[in-house]
Amino acid sequence: MTLPGKAALLVARSLPDDFFLPIESAPKQFGLSADTLGDGLRELIAVKLLQRRTIYKPDPLSAVGYKTEYRYKLSSPFHRTSKARIGSAAAATPPPTAPGFP
Repeated sequence: MTLPGKAALLVARSLPDDFFLPIESAPKQFGLSADTLGDGLRELIAVKLLQRRTIYKPDPLSAVGYKTEYRYKLSSPFHRTSKARIGSAAAATPPPTAPGFP
């Protein structure tokens, strides 16, 4: 994975499960260039670590009458429910004990 891909993965992990990410805000919000974040998101989509869905929202000021918004969701093993499942399984398993200790 390239550096932009790793950076985009870290950004995506820091956001809620189903997130909207305007690439133009990347420099101010994350300290990354918009090109770096865009390249990283495309890489994550290509390797199927990130899912993208398109939403069309009404925008009367737009020439076409709507605006396009992309929502993203991480795939396993980076999906938030995967992390919660791993944490709950680890909590359910008692730690091993050494002989002679209770």
